[in-house]
Amino acid sequence: MSVTTTKLLIVDDEPLVRALLGEIFRQRGHEVQTAVDGFSALRTMRSWMPDVLVSDLNMPGMSGFELLSIVRRRLAAIYVVATSGAYTGSELPEGIAADVFHEKGTGVKTLVEQIEVLSQALPAAPRGSNSTAPIWTSRSKVTASGERPAGAIYAMISCPECLRALPQVLSDEVMRIHETECMYCQTPVHYAVVQELDPETSQPFGVARQTIEAGV
Repeated sequence: MSVTTTKLLIVDDEPLVRALLGEIFRQRGHEVQTAVDGFSALRTMRSWMPDVLVSDLNMPGMSGFELLSIVRRRLAAIYVVATSGAYTGSELPEGIAADVFHEKGTGVKTLVEQIEVLSQALPAAPRGSNSTAPIWTSRSKVTASGERPAGAIYAMISCPECLRALPQVLSDEVMRIHETECMYCQTPVHYAVVQELDPETSQPFGVARQTIEAGV
């Protein structure tokens, strides 16, 4: 299969992963930029728009869950590869706004093949914003007095239609698709809450960290 030059944005909080993947794909003739988290990726895309986005899911700052939700809604023509060591197999995890999934720790060969397939599909066929993709957000704790009880866990969701903020008090369930209705315009809103990360491993609590030595 011939390789088509592709503008590729790699987003990962692990410096070694960014450097390794960047070098591999540059050697294959692709134009590559890297970013450390979702916020950095969005800043990059203000002036440099990729054809394909490869993003880790579990990152501090803005996670890949949140980034991919934004990209699918606002920049739907970009092909997206989600990567993570917290899921197994090749099936796309539920609620992840991506085209394909790559399991970290299974070697880079599969990822290279996925990028080649997506590169052959360029230019992307026009497709509209996917309003059914859930909005991913982080949990917060109430610290000021108000209607919500102090110490409650909640999320602030922005309605995709009217852009009003919707505070949602949460149960202990995370990584599940929830549904609510905008109190202002009655638009159905699907959202999910990113699981908190262990600061020592940058992985969700309870998930064993995939070592770099095992592959990326």
